[in-house]
Amino acid sequence: MTQLVDIFLQPSRVFAAQRERPTFLVPALVLAVVTTAFTLA
Repeated sequence: MTQLVDIFLQPSRVFAAQRERPTFLVPALVLAVVTTAFTLA
């Protein structure tokens, strides 16, 4: 959950952590949020 908040506050740290230990959950949730935001806007 903190990665979802930190992606807006400290994106370089989140992307560095994703490079070290890639997971599918965070990118999928970010994509879902962005898609929902564009759909509802």
